[in-house]
Amino acid sequence: RQAGDGAHAEGRGSACQGRAAARQDAGPESARAEAGDRSGGHAVSLQAARPLDPWRWMGAPALICLAATLLLGLPFRLLTLQLPEPVFPMICVFSWAVIRPSILSPIVILLIGLVLDLLWGTPFGLWGLSMLVGYGLTLAMRAMMTGQSRMMMWAWYAGVSGVVLVAGFLFTMLHSGATPNLVGLLWQLVATTLLYPFAHRLIDRFDDADVRFR
Repeated sequence: RQAGDGAHAEGRGSACQGRAAARQDAGPESARAEAGDRSGGHAVSLQAARPLDPWRWMGAPALICLAATLLLGLPFRLLTLQLPEPVFPMICVFSWAVIRPSILSPIVILLIGLVLDLLWGTPFGLWGLSMLVGYGLTLAMRAMMTGQSRMMMWAWYAGVSGVVLVAGFLFTMLHSGATPNLVGLLWQLVATTLLYPFAHRLIDRFDDADVRFR
């Protein structure tokens, strides 16, 4: 019996030594793998928490919209008909409010509005205030828009665009006392609504860039 106990103890000792050797052999690789997982997760968290570059999601789109407005404002007629003038900056107004709240957005929207006032000959501040109404409305309804389908977001965009144009209509009446052309306003709304695919692309590109505002 003593011989059996000695053999059993020797076997357990050999097994323990084997497991220790296996851990020692696999130790560096496991440590490296674990360190890699930690560093990878840390890098992902840092990337997710990194703030958006204002130039990429605000500056460049704003300049593109202004350039498109200037280009379409050139004296050009198609079959003796004047082309409708969509409000290109509505792409930015709607998208910026959906992507994330920002203190810079209202300032940039006011500047864009001043440029539109210069290009279209409207009273200073008219388009800036009108678009701020749409931006505030979109920001207030932002939680309701989360997870909506593309067609529903298109409908939201059309509604916000209508609110902006109606605000501009009312501001014009208060300023000049004259009633703007309702047919032209309707065509401008239709043309602006058709621009939603560009807003959708901007939202889709930057909506998940900062997890703090998902």
